[in-house]
Amino acid sequence: LAEDPAVPRRSIQVVAEMGSNQVDQPNMTKIMQGDQAAGRSSGAFLLLQTGDTSQALPIATTMVSIGRGLDNDIILEDTRVSRKHAQLRYRQRRFWLTDLGSTNGTFVNGERIAERALRDGDVISLGGLELIFREG
Repeated sequence: LAEDPAVPRRSIQVVAEMGSNQVDQPNMTKIMQGDQAAGRSSGAFLLLQTGDTSQALPIATTMVSIGRGLDNDIILEDTRVSRKHAQLRYRQRRFWLTDLGSTNGTFVNGERIAERALRDGDVISLGGLELIFREG
């Protein structure tokens, strides 16, 4: 803060400047994007098997919402799945699945969960709709 005689009494003047977004100092926060922030280069996905067909649903970001609602990252058109059913997050070098208060529950390998770290091959059930978590 600095006093400026050109500014009328009981007034405030703010002067701001845009700085470079380049990070030079090692103790400064660096903004990272997607896979870079997750610290991984290989892709993880959910495998949805319906009848004779399989569909790979990529997990492209560090946070993925799953549900029946059109505002989710992964949309599952199944009435057993809640509009906002579950969320996948990448943290602590693992993917974590969290139930978002769904009506029919979220299960991993047959066990109902509130939150669980996932491993390659885990079977996820969202209200009875099964997906397989794959991490390459």
